[in-house]
Order: sequence, then C-alpha cells, then structure tokens
Amino acid sequence: MAHNNWLVLTPVLTHLLAGVVSLALWRYNRAQRVLGVFSGGLAALFIAALAIGVAQNGTQVYRLGGWQPPYGIALAIDGLSVFFLAMVAVVVFAAMLYTWQCADKCMKRSSYIPLALMQAAALNGTFLTGDIFTFFVFMELLVVTSVVLVAGSDNPDGIEAATKYLLISACGTLFLLIGIAMIYGSFGTLNMADIARLSAETGGTGLTNASAVVLMCAFLLKGAVFPFHFWQPDFHTTRPRRSLRCCRRWWSRSGCTACCA
Repeated sequence: MAHNNWLVLTPVLTHLLAGVVSLALWRYNRAQRVLGVFSGGLAALFIAALAIGVAQNGTQVYRLGGWQPPYGIALAIDGLSVFFLAMVAVVVFAAMLYTWQCADKCMKRSSYIPLALMQAAALNGTFLTGDIFTFFVFMELLVVTSVVLVAGSDNPDGIEAATKYLLISACGTLFLLIGIAMIYGSFGTLNMADIARLSAETGGTGLTNASAVVLMCAFLLKGAVFPFHFWQPDFHTTRPRRSLRCCRRWWSRSGCTACCA
C-alpha cells in the first residue's frame, strides 16, 4: 500500500478546477467545450496512471493535511475504484465530445459545462473517499448538480422531474445522516478502514445492524432501486429531446439514418 500519493487527488481536482475555470469563461461557450474535452482526457490519463500504480503497489492512499486516521480526510483507490473511475472517464470524455455537435439548447448554455464537470468531480469523489462523511458531501454535490442539469433541460417537464427528485433525495439524505450518526455512535469513527476493523473485532451491535438497514434505505432511495424506483421514469425521460437530430448530424453523411429514425 502506497501512502500520500498525490495522484489520488487528480480524478476529483481535474474536473473540479476545470469546472471553476469554465465558470469564468461563461461568455465563451466554445472555450468551455474545449476545456471540458481537455479535462476529460487529462482525467483519463491520471486514472490510467493510478491503475498502473494499483497494479504494481496495491491500494493507493492520500491523507489531506497529513492527518492520521481516524482524523482528517483520506482518499483511497483500489482495483474496484479504478474500474468505476475508468467508466466515469469514458462517459465524461464522450459527453464532452457530444456537446460539440449536439443541437440541444441546454448544452449551449454557459452553465452546462461547469455543472457537468462538477458532477463528474463529485462522482469520482464518491469512489475515492475513505470516510463516510466525505462520501456524504460528494453524494450531495452529485445530487445538486444532477437536479440543476435536469431542471435546465429543453424538456418542459424538466423542472417538475427535478423537483420530485430533489424532494425524494432529501428523504434519502435524512436516512443517510441518521445512518452516519448511528455508525459514529457505534464505533466513534467515520473512517471506513477503522469501521471495518472495529466491526470485525467486535462483531457489531444492535445499533450497527440498525444503521445498516437505515443506510440501505438511503441508497435504495437515491439509487431508485425497487421498491423506491417511482421517481426514476420522470427524471430520466426529461433528457434533451432533440438528441436524434444530433445522431442524424453525425451519421447522415455515411447514409446510416435508419438507426436514427
């Protein structure tokens, strides 16, 4: 295991800093899109470097401020994290390329690229965090950016769908906070490695088992898993409605229009 590898920060910082810079470029949509593609490619390179490090040296860890667990914020990456980060990198890079040819009005707004990059940073953070409270922070940043992106879509039902999701997610957030409080009451720490160690040593308590149920309810709500899936159709059907035009623009030159009909 390698400690204090600063590369662990890069999947989050790359998109986060690019999102902040793109806010300053709000008058220059083309520059925003260039920055989005560049940050997507750069993040992919950093993730590839991290994957090599994990393959050679095992789990990579970075402790912000040099604090030793259970204090401070720790980020860690292992083989499973690399897999999820690689999926995010591919999707984000493809999405940034997609904005160049898409005719949707929402993707031409000055807020779209910053929000999309902030969303990518939050998603990467959820896969890297080593403590539950930081996971909660990244999760809520992911929710906020997702809600704003859907509310700003070309679909007139976007605001309604975003409002529904915001209210449902607030219920999930409440369950998540209660579960975190119960875990802290059980173990006196929020560091995931410490929680795993203490749970193995003590075998867990009634409060620990109850916190697992509460956290499961929170993730079922936020992940739209049955039976908490009722908000999902409205939220995802409010995607940009003119995406087929983008498909036709890409493929019409080659004569492949049947798939876009």
